[in-house]
Amino acid sequence: MRVISGSARGRKLLTQKGRGIIRPTGDKVKEAIFDVIQFHVPGSRVLDLFAGSGALGIEALSRGAAQAVFVDSARGAIAVVEHNLTHTGLFEKAVLLHCRYEEALEKMRGTFDFIFVDPPYKAGLYKDVLTRIRGNRLLGPAGMIIVEYDAETEFFDANIIKTKKYGNTFVSFVAGGVLV
Repeated sequence: MRVISGSARGRKLLTQKGRGIIRPTGDKVKEAIFDVIQFHVPGSRVLDLFAGSGALGIEALSRGAAQAVFVDSARGAIAVVEHNLTHTGLFEKAVLLHCRYEEALEKMRGTFDFIFVDPPYKAGLYKDVLTRIRGNRLLGPAGMIIVEYDAETEFFDANIIKTKKYGNTFVSFVAGGVLV
């Protein structure tokens, strides 16, 4: 896995090994996501929930995002993200939070332009995560939630503006704001 574009282009990213804990977003899927949002990334504030290796947030930083917040409950994942940020020279623009997503979403202040949501597929967290994001008003008015899931995962949101399929992986782009 590598950084596809920007200041850290071509840098390899470390992933956590073993037990299938982390399922990193593949380069093909990552590239497709950034093809959709690329012109809105520079200067943006990004939240990478369930960060794993930090690949999505790091890609955003490499492409000019002003700040990325990385959240993961696994200590090993946070160590991998820290290593990858240091290796890519992007650590200064990052905030790392080692906690559960519920705690992180309650603590957050300010809004984000992009929120990447890529939890363990079978955990059934999607509805709760989006409800908490909206309830805590964490997404800016023009922001977007980018949700990754597999074919066996049921995901629906009334604000989906686009869904793309890459092999067995789906990515939905969900318009921001609070549902009334």
